[in-house]
Amino acid sequence: MSVTFKIGDRHPLIYPKFLELLQLARIRIKLLDVSMKLQHVECHSGYKANERPLSFQLDDRNFDVKELIDQWYGIYHTYFKVRADDDNIYILKYDGHNDEWSIEFFKAKEVK
Repeated sequence: MSVTFKIGDRHPLIYPKFLELLQLARIRIKLLDVSMKLQHVECHSGYKANERPLSFQLDDRNFDVKELIDQWYGIYHTYFKVRADDDNIYILKYDGHNDEWSIEFFKAKEVK
C-alpha cells in the first residue's frame, strides 16, 4: 500500500491509516531485531585470528558447529552461516574491531 501526503497534512482518512502503518512497521522492526550477543565463541585460528567458529554458547548451552554453510564479508563484519549440532541454522556475525560475536539470524530445522 502506498500513501502520499504532505507533512502536517491531516486528512481524516489518510492520517489514521498512516499512523496504523507506522505502528505496524515499528512492531515488525522489533520482531526482526534478533541480534543477540554471544558470551563465548570458540574459533579456528589459522591464517588469521577467529577465522571461523567451531562452537558457541547461547543461554548456558553449548552448540558445536557441524557445518559451515557460507561465509561473507561486510565492511566491518564477517558473517558465518552455520548448521549447529541441533540441526538449526544460525548466522553469526563477528565484529573484529570490537572483538564481539552476535547471532543475527536463526532458522529452526525443518520437521518432516
